[in-house]
Amino acid sequence: MVAHARGEEPEGEEVSRSQAPGLWAMLDELAAAMQVRLPQRVVLVTEATAAAVDHQDRWRPWVYHQTLVLGVPLLQGLSAAEMKAVLAHELAHFSRHFGWGGHWLYRARAGWTALLSADQADESVWYRAAGAYARWFAPMFQRLTVQESVANEYEADALAARVCAPEALAQALLRMSASQLPARRRRFGVGPCPESALRDEGLRLAAPLSAAGVQQALSLDAQAHVAADPLTHTHPPSHARISAILGAVPPQLSLEGVAQDQAAGPVWWGAAWPDVLAQAEREWRGQWQRAWAAQAAWHAACEARLSALQGPSAPPAEAGGEAERLECLVTLEEPAWEGEPLLPDQASLEPLALFWWAVALLQAQHPQGLAWAEAAIRSAPVLAAPMRRRLAFENPLGSSPEERRRQEALWARALARRDAARAKALGAGPQGVQACQLPVWRTEALRRALAADSAVQQASLIGYDIALADGRRFELAMLCLRLDVSQGVQEPEIQDVYAQLMARVATPLRVAVVQSWWSTEAWPEWLVAHEHAHSASVLKPPSS
Repeated sequence: MVAHARGEEPEGEEVSRSQAPGLWAMLDELAAAMQVRLPQRVVLVTEATAAAVDHQDRWRPWVYHQTLVLGVPLLQGLSAAEMKAVLAHELAHFSRHFGWGGHWLYRARAGWTALLSADQADESVWYRAAGAYARWFAPMFQRLTVQESVANEYEADALAARVCAPEALAQALLRMSASQLPARRRRFGVGPCPESALRDEGLRLAAPLSAAGVQQALSLDAQAHVAADPLTHTHPPSHARISAILGAVPPQLSLEGVAQDQAAGPVWWGAAWPDVLAQAEREWRGQWQRAWAAQAAWHAACEARLSALQGPSAPPAEAGGEAERLECLVTLEEPAWEGEPLLPDQASLEPLALFWWAVALLQAQHPQGLAWAEAAIRSAPVLAAPMRRRLAFENPLGSSPEERRRQEALWARALARRDAARAKALGAGPQGVQACQLPVWRTEALRRALAADSAVQQASLIGYDIALADGRRFELAMLCLRLDVSQGVQEPEIQDVYAQLMARVATPLRVAVVQSWWSTEAWPEWLVAHEHAHSASVLKPPSS
């Protein structure tokens, strides 16, 4: 739950009193009990979130309006009593009964965060200078003010608990924490995007949870809090909030299931709720269908590679097969095992295999995950930076400050050279085009994604070498797309999806880019000639 936010007017499906009389009646009741003003707008979004947003008036920037943002999955998965407690928590942020300085701090933090990205080449000199200052000042400002934000969350919980059942607020926090359990995460499947993806997410929130599941959910929430950047800790961990609400976390706390007709959405919208859910489902599918198809193709390719690595002719662990197997499992975002895994001897593993074991253990929330991460970095300090990036650690584990700085500097220089090579590739155009040498299973993932994408008429994968002025050479992998203008899609929308797939093959010495042409434009002659010479480069022929 995003309890408080500042920024532009949030987008979403606005809800009027006539559309949801039960919801607005509940807001009226809470506003009277809490002595707060009602928000001017209530909007529905497809994310499992709730937020109280203060935003500036478009024409009068000194005037602020309030919008309450509610996620459809929460309305489908939380009971009316639990959702009432969530509403009370959000309204508490509009109350002005506490944290007067906190409201200003939210605006200030948002402003400094926006300036952090002000170093783009197309910005003015003064704006870039402001961005450079923000990179020095903003972290210090956030460090000094983050405790005020945390205090605001406790205050909002306390105010909500005075007008609602404290147990309902604690249960709502637990349900949202439980949504991060491996068995309850929304996953991209191996086929088309299901019609009921959004509804299913709500039903997972509504599912009962045993006492053991509650403890696991709270533990995962605490681990995520520790692993995240401390400057983003504007919300306390769930176990701390529940302890403050109930006095202590009950040792055998569990959750009962929420019947579909008792969820907040059906109770407050009545017979209109199925239409609300269907509309949200269409919006969700429109936003995610293309990404779903690409991810489903990637999963299919990973599973095919995983089957090959597990077959009778699979390479032994010392030949790298075990590391590849774990990479497939992590890519699929599935726990690498069920139950208690049989962990190999760390000393018998090569550093890369040890690294992937650590990633897989952490992905599966195994208690030995952090210990294996430390062992992986000790075995090869160069793995500290990728481990931190992969797992969003604040600091790399198991290396000295000097070593961390050295590795970060080396990686930053490598990425800067790669960015320079990418800019040169896009500016100069292909020269010396050759077949792109990627592993077959990675190429197959692109092929399957393209086959299912009707907006792409034609696609080829090419490669060529780039040399910078300092003599550094790079291998370039370019995905060339021809887009159907009749589909009514945006070019960046398509490119972003395939850029994510291409990013999987990029390294500090390999640049991956996506170039596209519209169907009204001619397929470049140099590309036609290359396809004739290298038929394997064609991922999607124009006839398909």
